[in-house]
Amino acid sequence: MDKMIYTVMSGLQMLDVARINNANEIANANTIGFKASFSQAAGFKDIGVKGSQSARAIPVLSGDNVMKLKPGALISTGRNLDVAVSGKGVLSVQSSDGKEVYTRRGDLKINQSGVLENGKGQLVLGEGGAITIPPSRHLEINSRGDILIIPADAVGNNLQAVGRLKLSDAEGKSLRIRPDGLYETMDGTSLEASKNIAVTSGALEGSNVSIVGAMTKMIQGSRDYEMFIRMLKQAKEVDSASAGVLSAE
Repeated sequence: MDKMIYTVMSGLQMLDVARINNANEIANANTIGFKASFSQAAGFKDIGVKGSQSARAIPVLSGDNVMKLKPGALISTGRNLDVAVSGKGVLSVQSSDGKEVYTRRGDLKINQSGVLENGKGQLVLGEGGAITIPPSRHLEINSRGDILIIPADAVGNNLQAVGRLKLSDAEGKSLRIRPDGLYETMDGTSLEASKNIAVTSGALEGSNVSIVGAMTKMIQGSRDYEMFIRMLKQAKEVDSASAGVLSAE
């Protein structure tokens, strides 16, 4: 019977985590640059009688949601300050606690101080820190992430570079999702800038969440939950029946 209880406990724990992740994905299905995630086990916890041969272990989750790097659909906007990051690249931004963290969100804008930030007000970082944009009458971002302007007081239409977006390659890297929705490396170190990552200007990347897939997982999760509850009731009935037999003897 302990094997059945072990199976139910393990299943219910995993279902609860999957339910939370799935609800978050559905809520952010239309969020620019949002990435689906999964939780990973950090180890196992023993249950049952210590030292008993019937003791079991259930997985203990690390609490870190690891980002799935599958790209989302490209949405054309025609806006010069919108960029979609290619492949498995990420864009560096500064979090509210001053750390360099990462995002796929590319709806950029210039704040009142002339500093580049994204749609959530997070400072966008270049290879030398925050990027200040001088007054200009034209601005564009090329595929390498170079920010080019024609100064407001310039004579002629020559473009001048005023900074470059810090783009990093997250291929082979485990990035966890922070509570604020930004990404950071598992060990807290910064990623190096990569020349292999490009951006598409005038476009944004949509979420990589499949609504149909998420709804299907939600329905399957409900069915699995009902199955585990039935198993738990069966275990209780078997235990009660066994106790009755022992009492009769």
